[in-house]
Amino acid sequence: MKKYRILSIGDTANVISILNKFLKEFSIDIIRFRGKNAEIVESGNRIYFNSDKTLEQVRELERIKSNYNLFIVTGWSGARLAYIAGLNFIWIFTGDDIRHPIFIKDGINDCNFFERLFYRQVFCDVSAYLALIEDTLVDLKRYTDKGILIGAAVDITKFNPDVKPIVLPKKEFTFLSPQRVSYEKGTHIIWDAITKCKNKFKVLQVEWYDDFLPETRVKNKELTKNIPQNVELIPMIKYDEIASYYVAVDAILGQISIGWPGSIEREAASCKKPVLTYINPDYKIVIDNKLVSPPFLPTTKDPVELSRIIDEIIISEKFRKELAEAEYEFVKKTSDPHTIAEKCEDIFKRVLRESNKKKTSSNIRKLFFALSYYTNLKRLFKKFRL
Repeated sequence: MKKYRILSIGDTANVISILNKFLKEFSIDIIRFRGKNAEIVESGNRIYFNSDKTLEQVRELERIKSNYNLFIVTGWSGARLAYIAGLNFIWIFTGDDIRHPIFIKDGINDCNFFERLFYRQVFCDVSAYLALIEDTLVDLKRYTDKGILIGAAVDITKFNPDVKPIVLPKKEFTFLSPQRVSYEKGTHIIWDAITKCKNKFKVLQVEWYDDFLPETRVKNKELTKNIPQNVELIPMIKYDEIASYYVAVDAILGQISIGWPGSIEREAASCKKPVLTYINPDYKIVIDNKLVSPPFLPTTKDPVELSRIIDEIIISEKFRKELAEAEYEFVKKTSDPHTIAEKCEDIFKRVLRESNKKKTSSNIRKLFFALSYYTNLKRLFKKFRL
């Protein structure tokens, strides 16, 4: 059977790579942006844009777009290109892309009025708005009533209890903390909680910083000035190797921020390891016709409560096993890749049936982008990158 062809522009958190494994009627190629940590944070075959310049990337897409039936993006960089090239594209929102949308004036995005106008138009040009998790859907609903919750698939061929563990020199109870070191991920809460714990243990913290903006990276790197003595910074781990670390340690310290298990937490739970990550008690999901909350802990960002749970994880094998089992079953039901792939294929087919919207000229969109980009005076003093 001939498959429909989709091109994904970028692949945040390997969402597309995982989905592509389980699709039946569609096949997805991925073109990626070149980055310093591509090998570490991405999985699968890697095809990159030949250029880092926006309009040259658009020309690359225009040369190959006739080979595809549909396009997918997972972030603003990809959405911008898809819009300028006049593509029929779906956006799978992964979190930060809609938590801090570029078309909204705030302290995170350094955009002027014309840029925000441009990115608002990019957002409005999307053919389908898909959210991986409940928290992201809540953010998406602030800007559109067309958001669809699809669920976040876990690659069960890579993340499962039977993965062979890496050999680690463990002398005491050991946590792995694979999230970025940042205020946004709640690192300061975790480290505060660690100093309040009564038991002896070790934390392997991946040395990985949020660098959305240069000042953000500097701010988050300053966190390491107050690093607890039992936290050891380790090099970044390749995505294709992270599962072996999950099964090798005793437990996982995830993010204490968004209120729902992210990709790291879901994948670790799929390896049947106890995972600590903040869950917003107001968020629910339907499982077996019942509205339930994720079984992850804690349900508060209070460092005192987190320290109590960490101590309980360390001293109680029964507590560890029960928590790991509950989290494993939850992820198994909510992140089943076969179910999510089937749901996505239904959405892809609907978008193809309804894709008769006439696009404005690509030249007009390029001009719109150039005008918005260079009305930001700060960029006049930077290298010309068009």
